[in-house]
Order: sequence, then C-alpha cells, then structure tokens
Amino acid sequence: MEHLIQFFYVGFGIFLLYLGGDLLLKSSVGIATYLKVPTLLIGVTIVSFSTSAPELFTSLVAAFKGKNEIVVSNVIGSNIINILLALPLAGFFLKIKADFKRLKLSFMFLFLLMFLLLLLSFDFRSYSFFVTPYNRFSSFSILILFLSYLLFFYKEEKEHASLENSFQEGASNLNQSLNFVFFNSLSFFISMYFLYLGSKLLVDGALYIANNVFNVSEKLIGIIVVAFGTSVPELVVSLFAIIRKESDIAFGNIIGSNIFNIGFILASSSFFRPILLQDIYILDFSIMVFITLVLFLVVKFKGVFSRGISLIFLLLYFLYNLMLFNFY
Repeated sequence: MEHLIQFFYVGFGIFLLYLGGDLLLKSSVGIATYLKVPTLLIGVTIVSFSTSAPELFTSLVAAFKGKNEIVVSNVIGSNIINILLALPLAGFFLKIKADFKRLKLSFMFLFLLMFLLLLLSFDFRSYSFFVTPYNRFSSFSILILFLSYLLFFYKEEKEHASLENSFQEGASNLNQSLNFVFFNSLSFFISMYFLYLGSKLLVDGALYIANNVFNVSEKLIGIIVVAFGTSVPELVVSLFAIIRKESDIAFGNIIGSNIFNIGFILASSSFFRPILLQDIYILDFSIMVFITLVLFLVVKFKGVFSRGISLIFLLLYFLYNLMLFNFY
C-alpha cells in the first residue's frame, strides 16, 4: 500500500509542477508587460530567483548547522545541472533562440563572480586555492558585485525596452488596473507554492521508490534522483517558456539562477558562518567554469540552442554523473 501511495505522490508532484510552471510563466509575462519591462529582465531576476528558492533555503539551513559541504555542493551542483540538464532538455524539444548582445552582460558577471569566488579562496602563503574560508568580508564582496549586476542589467534592459515599439504597443492594450496587478501577483505566489510542493513530492517519492522498490544504492540516488529533483523548477519553467515562445525567459531563468546561486545564496550562507571550499571541489568548480564557457561560445557563435547541441550537453551530463559515481 505504501508503494502505491509513493507512486501517487510522484504523479501528483508532476501534476503540481505542470500547474506551477504554467502559472509562473503566465504571471511573469503579465507582470513584465504591466511594468513595461522586457521578459528577459523578468526571467533573469524574478523568475530565476524564484526557481532558486529551494536551493536558498537548503543552503541557509545547512550553513546554520555547519554543513559546509551541503552549501557548496548545492551551489556548484545546481549551476552544473542547470546548464547540462535543464536547458538542454528544454532545447531538445524546441530550438531556443538567444540574443547574445542582451545576454553578454549576464555572462560577463557570471564569469566575474566565479573568478572572485576563486580569488577569495586563495591563500597567498601557500599559493593554493580553496584554502581560505569565505567569511563576512568575502560575503560582502560577492553581494556588492551581485547588486551591481542587478543595477547594470536593469538599466540596460530598460533602455532596450524603450526601443521596442511593439512591446509598448502591446502594453497599451492592457487593462492596467489594481485587479490586474493583484491577480498576477497572487498567481505568481501560488505558482511558487505549487513548484515547491510538486518538487518535494516528486523527489521524496522518487527516493522512496528507488530505495525500497528497485533497491538502488543511496549514492546512485543522490547523483541521479536528487540532482534532477533540485533542478526541476528551472527545468519546468524553461520548458513552458519555450512552448509559449518566450526564449528570453528560458535563457534568463538559467543564467539568472546561476548568478543568484553564487552571488546571493553562497554569499548569504557564508555571512553567518565561514564556508571553506575544500580541494575536493576543484574538479567540480573547474567543470562549472568550463561548461559555462561552452554555453557562452554556443550563444555567441550559434545564437540558438538546437536539438543537436542539446544532445551534446545531455551526453556531457551523463558523463559527469558517471564521473561522480566513480570518483566519489
């Protein structure tokens, strides 16, 4: 009987994710149109921060409990999965068009954040990385850079919006009333709850089924099931964005989420208690930088995330999991 209940939880969790993803996308586009700002701005900020909420809460709780490895694994792992799994799965079904000129600033800040992350861990006495723990000074440094990025990006996107006549014409046809604002805001928060509850039911149910029905090892569960579960909100929102022809939100969600993970989640977690990136994370950190660079080159020279490119990224994700399974 318990097995059937867990299967029901998985199915109901997927259903809630479907409702949450659809509702979040509709409300986000509605808010963007009402505020007369581009959907890319909403995707990089509100949507990406919202889909990263589970990682934020998990990291803060782990930091308070002194579980540094959970905080670091959460941030680095989430960034890798967003690029190698969430975005390619969305791009596998429909091509994702990317505007490099508008994403260039976000990529530059993401690289800058990763460089700062590496620099702050450097020990000048031993000339080694991942030795110096991240303290409040490190936290403030990263947070200042993160806030600077938000200001620069907002200014750039507002200037871009003023040049889009079609965007302005669409906004003029809206009923800009308090009811419209209230409805979209309420829909946004309801969608976030659906995404949270759906993710929890899916992951918990999948863990139970894998462990008790199929007798899969905990290590394999952690690598495959939990890793997939933590990226479910980003994956669902990106899929719905592509289906509804909102490529800006799909790309903005992934890039913005990765920036938020480093610029806010890791920084806020290290503010309360120092966090040390041990040398065991050198490989994962290097992979995170490498695949971000590959994504940058794809966006710059291709301008589209096709099915072929998606398959390559999914293959890299499979190889990454295989490496983790053998390495750890």
